[in-house]
Amino acid sequence: MVVTKALAYLSKGNDQHQDPLGRISCISAPGKVLVAGGYLVLEHPNLGISVATSSRFYTTVQLKPLRTDVPSSKSNLTLVVESPQFYTTYTYIYNPATNKVTGVGKNGNPFVEKCIDLTMAFIKEFKTKDGSDLQTLLKTFSHSHYLSIVLQANNDFYSQIKELKRRKLPLLSSSLLTLPKFIPCPKDASGDVEIAKTGLGSSAALTTSLVSSLLQWFEVTRVGLRPDLEDRRVVHNLAQLVHANAQGKIGSGFDVAAAVYGTQMYRRFSSYAFEACLDENVPPEVIYSAVMSEGVGAAIPTTASVNALLDLSMMAEKKKSPEQAMRMMKTGWSQTIRPFSLPYGMDVVLGDVCGGSSSTSMARQVLKWRREKPNQAEKIWDALSATNTDIFDTLEALNAQYRRDPLVFNADVKWASQHIATAWADRTDSVTVSMLWKLRGYFETSRRLLKKMGDSAGVGIEPAEQTRLCDATALLPGVVAAGVPGAGGVDAIFAITLSDEVRNGVEQMWSKWDTLQISSSGNNNEVVPSVCPLTLSAGKGLRAGIVAHFNGSENYA
Repeated sequence: MVVTKALAYLSKGNDQHQDPLGRISCISAPGKVLVAGGYLVLEHPNLGISVATSSRFYTTVQLKPLRTDVPSSKSNLTLVVESPQFYTTYTYIYNPATNKVTGVGKNGNPFVEKCIDLTMAFIKEFKTKDGSDLQTLLKTFSHSHYLSIVLQANNDFYSQIKELKRRKLPLLSSSLLTLPKFIPCPKDASGDVEIAKTGLGSSAALTTSLVSSLLQWFEVTRVGLRPDLEDRRVVHNLAQLVHANAQGKIGSGFDVAAAVYGTQMYRRFSSYAFEACLDENVPPEVIYSAVMSEGVGAAIPTTASVNALLDLSMMAEKKKSPEQAMRMMKTGWSQTIRPFSLPYGMDVVLGDVCGGSSSTSMARQVLKWRREKPNQAEKIWDALSATNTDIFDTLEALNAQYRRDPLVFNADVKWASQHIATAWADRTDSVTVSMLWKLRGYFETSRRLLKKMGDSAGVGIEPAEQTRLCDATALLPGVVAAGVPGAGGVDAIFAITLSDEVRNGVEQMWSKWDTLQISSSGNNNEVVPSVCPLTLSAGKGLRAGIVAHFNGSENYA
């Protein structure tokens, strides 16, 4: 019984409970940069290459004494969610008898509420099957304490360009480091909060951090306290379903996977297999069974767990027989997650471009174009798929080359970092430099095909202003590649660099980009985007996903 084995492993140590009154759970999840696989990662078996970053989203959970402005109950749990960066506080009541979460007052956040609702429902199901009673636990403190949940994101998740300009600081990562940690978002003249995201996947990082921190506090998982592969699998599966439910659709899942496992090559799971989990009144046992089931990549359920997952009335509504649904569930958690690190010396620099695009609407337009122009689309799609595979294979080949001879590898990377890429083509004596030259070519092909896809679909995947910026960046010494991450648009640019000196050169050019463009065109009325390099890094072996912090988020931001 696969589910029983998973439950048995997670239940280890449940006789060693920490006193709830002194229990603090703080778990962070990284932001990500999708450097290859935009759009294609939506469909299996196309791969995406997602790089986890040092910028993180933190959730801290702990009990606090009840205040006069917080509702109390002898049997229900009061949860107070604070998001200082957005000047917001949300209050929710969890009723263990009905296993539902409801908001208090008009000031609510449907996304956060859905995350908490499904996670608490899962926790109760887990505790019931574990042989413990959540309701009894809550009664020991719910009359005197509430559960405090504090959400905090590294400053890189939201654009700080306006703040730096207000402080008259240059648009450099060193300037960002002078800002207070977890700085609140700016407000406009009417007092409304201005939110400009930088494309790091804040909703996925928030969901993963919130879900994992609640699971940790209620001692379902113990990330960082034991070999935690099984803990991460449960966090991943639940976070995927919670994120999909909160957004109202099942996406590719690469952003949640990166938040849990770190830098990786990713192929998506079946989107159809878990349609029942998106139902408005999905039974908690359905979510529980879906999360705890196992399979290729993460989970192919057993017959017993499939039967537990099936809600026949839902299947009837969707015109699917139990047999059809069972076949779908057997291929449910079919994703491929292959963790890896960027080759030694490589790093990703991400630039916040003062723009903004809706990746959801762009993806819809691209998929619409695929349906309407299948012959044209498939040629580009297939070529991109092959190129993205070449990119990953070459990154892995570079890692293998480093393991074979680190000293020679480092010397060759250092040489390449000091020369423009066209000079790399002449270094036929160096296996490493030849690989770097090949990798650059693959990235250029991927970028060209993505731009062609956007132009054909009428979508600004790489608009003209981004093309100029990417081209100029790619000409700098030591730059392997430059491009627009993920779905593209005008809100970000990435560069893959070979040393700290190269990174600094990229930062200096980006920080002066708007001034340089206006002076070169001679048109002072021209609107040119400002670019601010973020503080994040993704090199030096960084590939960690969720991390438990045992001294609070303030020591790790």
